Amino acid sequence: MGAKNGLFEAASAILSKLLVAGVITIGALLAACSAPSGNNASPPPVAEAPPPPATAPASTAATSPPSPTGSPPVANGSAPPGSAHPGGSVPPPPPPPPPVTHEDPNLAFAAVDQVLNSLPTGQIAFNTPATLNLQQTAHVQLLLDMKKTVEQLTSEIASPGTKQGASIKIAEQMEARLSGPQFEITAISPERQPIGTAETVEWAWDVVPTQSGQHPLHLTLSAIINVDGTPSERVMRTFDREINVEVTTMQRVTGFVTNNWQWLWAVVVAPVGAWGWKRWRRAPVTPGP
Repeated sequence: MGAKNGLFEAASAILSKLLVAGVITIGALLAACSAPSGNNASPPPVAEAPPPPATAPASTAATSPPSPTGSPPVANGSAPPGSAHPGGSVPPPPPPPPPVTHEDPNLAFAAVDQVLNSLPTGQIAFNTPATLNLQQTAHVQLLLDMKKTVEQLTSEIASPGTKQGASIKIAEQMEARLSGPQFEITAISPERQPIGTAETVEWAWDVVPTQSGQHPLHLTLSAIINVDGTPSERVMRTFDREINVEVTTMQRVTGFVTNNWQWLWAVVVAPVGAWGWKRWRRAPVTPGP
């Protein structure tokens, strides 16, 4: 009996110790879990966003003041009636107007003046007949050179007539024209010719008067200048000469007969021919031997 009681007491003591140790271990574990740590700290609270502002009801929306034309007011932010773009999109604004340029009109004149002032000077010489018979052909010459004098050019003109010279502005291309309404004029050389410094440039015309009397003959020289890339013709000098066209006696007779041959045939030729025929018929026939 005594041995059994001793074993029972010993086992009870051991279980009591184990129970106490387990309680202590569980309490330590619970304390460790409940203590705060740096890694397990809870995140800071997130600030909530403020609520959106309340929209005013449609009945209290601000409207634009009435227009002077009497159109109904339009609420702010809305398009006027009838201006809605197809599809509901807003139409693009119109393009801006082109910039207004205020160019000085004198610039165009200054460009022409600059070209004319830069032209070099050359010498010319030409001849004109003083008197011509009707239908007589005269030869007119014009010489131009940048180095020779007027006297030298005058001496080189071979055609008869009054010779004259002058100094004029010349360009790389020059044009010479001879005109007169009472003359038949034929250009022998091109009217527009390039100008150089090595050789003398010559123009020539054949002139035939078609009416008698005092008639003008015009010689015009023009320079072909380039203004802003555009070639233009600029008259540099015009010479006017009066030509006395005479009619010879033979030309007068020939002209009268040509213009009045019907009258002459009826009044002169036919009666004279008839009278001669009658005389020939009345002449006696002389018998032969």
